[in-house]
Amino acid sequence: MAKGPNRFVPSGKFKALELREGSGIGVSNVDSGRIRYNEVAERLEYSENGGIWVTLDSGIVVWRYSADAAAVELSTDGNPPGVGNRILIPVDTAWDFIIQGLSRCIAGTDVNTSTSWYQTGTISNSGGTTALDFAVINLLNTALFSNGVYTPKGATGGDVGLLAMTLVPTADNANDSLALTFTGHIGAAPNTFRTAAAVHMLRVG
Repeated sequence: MAKGPNRFVPSGKFKALELREGSGIGVSNVDSGRIRYNEVAERLEYSENGGIWVTLDSGIVVWRYSADAAAVELSTDGNPPGVGNRILIPVDTAWDFIIQGLSRCIAGTDVNTSTSWYQTGTISNSGGTTALDFAVINLLNTALFSNGVYTPKGATGGDVGLLAMTLVPTADNANDSLALTFTGHIGAAPNTFRTAAAVHMLRVG
């Protein structure tokens, strides 16, 4: 594969950035690749060495620190939700979402334990009214789990407090956004949690 400068090239209805071998920002360390923005699906995609286009997406990441059983809404910058750090739902659009959530206790009674969630749902904004289209499904909610919560290896198995912790997606109509609220639990020594979620979204508008 010949080396050369990076350049924009046509790709059907799209424009793509071609990354040549040796450019230092290529998709592969041995071949060339292309990155494009798909305006129809509204997402970044990449192709290695002339192959198929694959979504380049780690989701929208929201997170917060919290103490004990305090309920906190996650945000894109880790601060209290406000202008510029919410997951906004534009007017007259519908979104399917998948949430991968993880909380870890970094200090306190339950230090070094963690709990995770895997959830899916649909949210829409119809004429300025934002609402969930149906109840959020907790994909880990089986006989082996409680409240859609899974305690991975290293967590306190069967701990009532850990199993009661929740990550709840709701529609925030006042701010036209998808809100994720985490609630921890109180330990004998105050618990501090760091909670994060990657929200993968598909839009139709």
